[in-house]
Amino acid sequence: MHPVSPLRLASLLALALTSCNGNDRPPAAADSPAAGSTPAIIDASVGGPPPRPAGVSPTAPTPAPSATAQWRCGEQVVGVHTDAATQAVQLNVNGRTLLLTHADAPTGARYADIHGNAFWAHAGEATLTLAGGEAVKCTQADASGVG
Repeated sequence: MHPVSPLRLASLLALALTSCNGNDRPPAAADSPAAGSTPAIIDASVGGPPPRPAGVSPTAPTPAPSATAQWRCGEQVVGVHTDAATQAVQLNVNGRTLLLTHADAPTGARYADIHGNAFWAHAGEATLTLAGGEAVKCTQADASGVG
């Protein structure tokens, strides 16, 4: 099953609404609350999505906070620092630091670089590939915090 993007859903909703007849709309008096009364709760399934707060982009997801964790990949412990702002991870492997950027993945979070290094995390497990070699299964050793 492929995930559906919010943009695609909005496009389908707009297409469906353009086929509606203008006579399907309730009278104008029903659109606004009477003077002095409390406005009714808007049902997003009927009237569309509620308004966004000022300054919030409709396509920008709320970034997750940055986090650092230790993973055990085969016989080695790998430090992984995820930076949500840059959509990248910094791996500390065998005394080296690798910077991997976000890459497409069917599930989970996958990061890679042009040298064949990759880190792919999903549901508490991950795989680590170094320099295009064989993928090694990783398990999260501990989470050292969110920052």
